[in-house]
Amino acid sequence: MNLFTFNFKSRMLTVLLLSVLALPLPEFFLPSTMTYDEIERIDRERFWAVKTHRNDLYDMVLLGDSRTYRGVSPQAMQELLPQLRILNFGYSSLGLTTELVDEAIKKIDTASAKKILVIGVTPYSLTKKAAMNEHFLQEKNRKREDLWQRRYINPLYLKWQQWMHPEISAQKSPAINGTPIYHQEFYDNGWVGSRTEPENTKIALKIYREEFKNNQVEPGTINQLAHKTKELVGQGIEVFAYRVPCAIELKQLEDEVSGFAEESFIKQFIEAGGKWITLPDQSFHSYDGSHLTKESAIEMSKLLAKKILAN
Repeated sequence: MNLFTFNFKSRMLTVLLLSVLALPLPEFFLPSTMTYDEIERIDRERFWAVKTHRNDLYDMVLLGDSRTYRGVSPQAMQELLPQLRILNFGYSSLGLTTELVDEAIKKIDTASAKKILVIGVTPYSLTKKAAMNEHFLQEKNRKREDLWQRRYINPLYLKWQQWMHPEISAQKSPAINGTPIYHQEFYDNGWVGSRTEPENTKIALKIYREEFKNNQVEPGTINQLAHKTKELVGQGIEVFAYRVPCAIELKQLEDEVSGFAEESFIKQFIEAGGKWITLPDQSFHSYDGSHLTKESAIEMSKLLAKKILAN
């Protein structure tokens, strides 16, 4: 062990110990005041820290924005592809830039006999604003102390609280002023099973209508993605892509106002050596018009795996 590694681990253990000791004793032995939202925050922060900074390698990586990380379950795909290690590498408002494709490729095991990148395409993921990749960079650039807090210290404290206080409720408070309650289940494979209560399948229409007014699909991003696809295929990596399902009304809106020409995109992607997968438009259910419910995500994931297996 070199000196740097020893000093860093020693410093982190000290931070862990001091963090625990700094907590008031009543926090450990009196009835817990932790809310469901606080518990979910700890789970969420750990999820993103682990997902971004894990060192594991995979055979298949799923790349895309929130429709991907909420919409594709690696575990469901592995029911049809049991021999493959699969990671969901989706982020909020992710842009399909060369840099993010490279980040996804880093997660693929170069020694694998089957190396696969699966790209979930949405019109927004091809825009200039998406290309900023703010969410991914925020998670990637977190300080080490912050990562330790999120990956180890806070989850350890939560486990202690749940052990000491089994009465901690797993129920959220009622919606306030009609605001939907977000239910999220975080999985270490990178997927988030989601739903809202109540559902509002029209809410995304207004958001995206405004979003695309000054944020259109960038032809340059499409060209770069095609060039990168050709490069990866030349390296022996299979590259699949598909348009992530959403409510039919939202898809129609995106086709009208985003500047996305799907047929042209598919043609360019296939010419670059990529394999396009067509999924049915109306077979899945979205809770907000944009993202699939947990049940539909599992169903869609199995169909996606079936189509990949058929290629």
